[in-house]
Amino acid sequence: MAEFLKFNLGQKFCAVSHFACGRAKFLPLLLGACLAAGAAEGGHDGSGLTECGGLTERGGLTVGFDQTELGGQLARFDQTERRVSTACFDQAANRKKNVVMKKIIAKHIDATKMPAELSDIPARLDAEGVAYNAIGCNNWPEAFPYTPKVEVRVAHTGDAIVLHYRVEESTVQAEAGDNGKVWEDSCCEFFSIPAGDGVYYNIECNCAGQMLIGGGAERKNRERAAKEVLDTVKRWSSLGREPFAEKAAPASWQMVMVIPASAFFKHHIGSFTGKTIRANFYKCGDRLKQQHYLSWNPIDLPRPNFHCPEFFGELTFE
Repeated sequence: MAEFLKFNLGQKFCAVSHFACGRAKFLPLLLGACLAAGAAEGGHDGSGLTECGGLTERGGLTVGFDQTELGGQLARFDQTERRVSTACFDQAANRKKNVVMKKIIAKHIDATKMPAELSDIPARLDAEGVAYNAIGCNNWPEAFPYTPKVEVRVAHTGDAIVLHYRVEESTVQAEAGDNGKVWEDSCCEFFSIPAGDGVYYNIECNCAGQMLIGGGAERKNRERAAKEVLDTVKRWSSLGREPFAEKAAPASWQMVMVIPASAFFKHHIGSFTGKTIRANFYKCGDRLKQQHYLSWNPIDLPRPNFHCPEFFGELTFE
């Protein structure tokens, strides 16, 4: 029986065994390699939620390894070449997925009919009969039972996507600024693959309208949009635009985002009219007293992870 060491290193579940090392002097090398393999991996764009081999924890992830746990991270020591290699086995890749494909049809609204004031857009969507869609899938109820009521409705003007979120939750928080850790606040998120080439965008916005946009083909090495790109996204929140610490929420709060095609900065989208893309909508609050992770289209993974395009639904633009 191999003797196993466990390390609590804050954010990564990884594994090292004496049996694999052969000698204790190789432990630092193994540990360093293991951390390097996992350092670039996050839960949803740097949220600190990791999922490689062990439990997802917030604020401190147990680092441990069991050689028999092939679904975790495997550290191998090659006695001949004296090389250490590590592999982070993605449990989701080998997990049988029960994929559900929800669908939303985004109503086309002539740009000339859209109000100049963003706060008037909800009334315009009402007049156009644009329906709400529940962001109500609590995919991890045992670990995160709290389920606020969250809805989104989607329209477009051809060259811009219009999102209207409506949220009822116990507390709200908006401490991050643009390109900050907005996912730690009361945060609504829109992930999509607008060009069908596998590159997806994560557009995340807290309840004060502070946001980030990331783009890339995978969770690692995502490129952040520059401030000039963020400034093209029009935002309105019923809670205002100033930052604030966690506090009791009003009965509900709303947010409107008008996202131009140019905000998808790695592509030249042109018009959304007639396109069908893959997408998902989320609500989270990593640092709220009642932490939660909700999705529109369900996610069949053992731990919270929003960077999973295989679980995106379908969004069609009229």
